[in-house]
Amino acid sequence: MPPGDVISFLSSGPAPIVITFGSTPTAQAAAETAIVAARQAGLRVIVQAPAAVEAAGDDSVLHAGPIPHDWLLPQAATVVHHAGAGTTAAGLRAGTPAVTVPAYTDQPFWGRRLVGLGAGPPPVPRSRMTAGRLTAAMTAAVNTPAYLRNARQIASQLAEEDGATGVLSELERAAGTPRTRCAAFSRSVRSKSCVTARSLRGQKLTADGRPKSTRNCGSTGTRG
Repeated sequence: MPPGDVISFLSSGPAPIVITFGSTPTAQAAAETAIVAARQAGLRVIVQAPAAVEAAGDDSVLHAGPIPHDWLLPQAATVVHHAGAGTTAAGLRAGTPAVTVPAYTDQPFWGRRLVGLGAGPPPVPRSRMTAGRLTAAMTAAVNTPAYLRNARQIASQLAEEDGATGVLSELERAAGTPRTRCAAFSRSVRSKSCVTARSLRGQKLTADGRPKSTRNCGSTGTRG
């Protein structure tokens, strides 16, 4: 059950933005700048940071500990985050627009991907982040109906998507083997490739990365 102060805060006014930068090294400093930006934009804030950030007696800012994103983010006007893969996915599943502050590794990619999907404004790179730039991005995210509409459409698509089977198909395509009628691992995955880590161990690959043989396959895909 989420903390009572979070429930009370959510019910006491307009939907807030959620600021969450995970465990990145710059999370604390980024959260402090984001709170300043949110104040300038006149937005209420729930902030998840490694330590409490000084709120200067402002009752429009609530500091919260760990809260499941699948519960919290659907209730937010937008989510401000570092564009990590996990938080990006959680925001899309929630149907919530995003303002991203990418810093390194895959974060810039996911920030650009959200823009491509129409689920938020252009990223504010961590190296160039200022309160003014974040204020502009937050204002755009909250006040642009298309961002919310697109985010909700993506959430609806994700809710209907059979992700496990999609991943399976890509693995089979990459391995270059036909789908076989092997025993299902679970009810949600109706088939799986007979090429396993064990069967590929020690095998030589062709020039395009495919296995030269498929040992331990119990079927060629031609029998029921």
